[in-house]
Amino acid sequence: MPMIPHNHASPETESPNVRHLLAGDNVEDSQYSVVRSNGTRDWLLIYTLAGAGQFGSESHSYKVWPGTAVIIQPGTSHEYRTAGDEWHLLWVHFHPKPDWRNFMTWHQNRPGHLVAHLTEPVVRRRVQGRFTEMIRISRGILKRREVFAMNALEEILLWLESQTVSGDYNLDDRITDAMEYMCQNLGTQITISELAQTAGLSPSRFGHLFKTQVGTSPIQYLEKQRLDRAQQLLQWTSLPIQEVAQATGYVDAFYFSTLFKSRLGRSPTAYREQHIEESPLSSQ
Repeated sequence: MPMIPHNHASPETESPNVRHLLAGDNVEDSQYSVVRSNGTRDWLLIYTLAGAGQFGSESHSYKVWPGTAVIIQPGTSHEYRTAGDEWHLLWVHFHPKPDWRNFMTWHQNRPGHLVAHLTEPVVRRRVQGRFTEMIRISRGILKRREVFAMNALEEILLWLESQTVSGDYNLDDRITDAMEYMCQNLGTQITISELAQTAGLSPSRFGHLFKTQVGTSPIQYLEKQRLDRAQQLLQWTSLPIQEVAQATGYVDAFYFSTLFKSRLGRSPTAYREQHIEESPLSSQ
């Protein structure tokens, strides 16, 4: 495909003044272009839904297609434009929470540009859905709309990171098999011996290799997955707390509630009440 002509006389694009985040959904024609020689003071995430875009100058550029996400770090000189007739992009300027830096460690296509391509259809749908919801919330009337929007953005970044983690950290296939087994069997009682057998390793070798590669013990990882799943069930279903506990592998609902509160700072009931306005249940 021929290189898209670049107009070196393109005017500088104004940088937005962002307090927490500023997001939008644009369908741009072939004349669309953005040039910021000094970058921005915030981080910028652009996700392509349809069409194509091009980042960089003629001498050093790359194209993005549907399912591609790009994060541009603060102070990074950048320019991007439509590659072809049309480009449908979702975008957000934001200031990340301190701990977000831990999961914004994707492949750097060029200095200051993080690039991830989503190949799983279900993940693409989730990212698009949360992106659309983030935009809607940020422009809505909720009292704490910025907090809700930041929560949605955090989930987007986590989904993006989930699609790059194996490539970034080169996890052993035996470990990913065990991780997948845990995630598919959260409602059952899982033992280290069972996981080690799934991985084809001795329990001691499995535990050591898992912690070396993942950074936490198998039990800590399993607990995190169970609590993450519990949050989803509390937010998106009307299941009683007892059933949420059982669905995530906790026989004792009281123990589940105590653990949930100690890890997330609020009880399962309080967590559900906080998210009820954003739950599909509220519109049924």
